Order: sequence, then structure tokens, then C-alpha cells
Amino acid sequence: MMKLRVMKAEKVKFKLKEYSDIFNGHYSRREDLKSSGKFLYLTPRHIQNKELVLSEKDKFIDNGEQYSKYILMPGDIIISSLWKTRKIYQYKSTDTPSIIGTNWIVLRTEINDYLSKYFEIKEFYDKFVLDCQLRLKGSVIPFLSCKDLKEIEIFQLSEVELLKKYKKEKLSKIQELELLSSIDKSTLEENQKE
Repeated sequence: MMKLRVMKAEKVKFKLKEYSDIFNGHYSRREDLKSSGKFLYLTPRHIQNKELVLSEKDKFIDNGEQYSKYILMPGDIIISSLWKTRKIYQYKSTDTPSIIGTNWIVLRTEINDYLSKYFEIKEFYDKFVLDCQLRLKGSVIPFLSCKDLKEIEIFQLSEVELLKKYKKEKLSKIQELELLSSIDKSTLEENQKE
């Protein structure tokens, strides 16, 4: 497997296919899904505003042995495969035990920590989403295949450069949230008015 190289002045790229364990979610028949059980059958509607959200309509699978590959592990990155917009989520150890549904692609790679930070950077996230849109198939229900996702190129940055961009992006989002909160409370400070 390839290790990330230190980025020079030019932008070095790699394709996702250079990393193993990128696969489609599992299709489960309706009769296999129950109103309660050990594993949540995760669908794209469960991810809202970058959080895993449960509802009364949720379906579960009791026996996970036959689905062991599809049981999500902390750090797995899931990417929705249907429609024109992408939902990207990194599964956490505190999330409900889940089996990944058919409308997802799972990234279970050695660079998931890198990718999770990478996708948080607007410039890179926007490029990734555009690359996904350019690879969509189907006119009625557009979808992204696992094969096409693996062809997407990701910029390769050094750990230092990635963390620098990641922290800058986080700071920008925090400042934006503080500004919106101040607007809601009508407590703008002089520098916020500017």
C-alpha cells in the first residue's frame, strides 16, 4: 500500500483506488429488516448536518454475523452514492452500531484520518463533490459507482500543511458561527459589524 508523500511546491495527487477496502454498502431485503434489533440499517436519511440521526422509521438487523464486512467501524468514512449531492460522514465509536445500507460507499483505508480532515477543507471538499458529479450515471436517479469513486484524485499534502489548512478552516467556521449567533442575539460588536 502507498504511503502519503510530502507535498512539494506543485500539487501532487493520488487516486482513491490506490487504497484497499473501498466498497459498496449491503442490500437487505425488507423481510430481513425489523423495527428493533442489534444493528441499525444505515441509509442516507440518517445523516443530517454531519450527524447520525435516528427516527421512529428506522429499521434494524439482529444477526450481524453474515454481514460482518458491512458493520461500520469507528473511522470508516461513508459517502452517499445516490442523487446529485454527496453526504460524507465519518463513523464514530459513540454512534449506534450500524450495518451500512446499499446507497453508500465505504472507505475503510489506512488514510481515513487524512481524508476526514481533507473533506473538512472547503476548497478540497468542493473539488471532490464536483469530481463526483462529473462521474454520475443515470438520468432519472443519478448515482455514483464505487468504481468511478475510486478514480477520483485527491491532493496529497504533508501532515503539517494539511493541519494548517484544517485549523484555518475550523477557525473560519467558528468565527462564522459566532457572527451568526451575535446577529441572532442582536449583540454585534464593532469588529463584527465591519
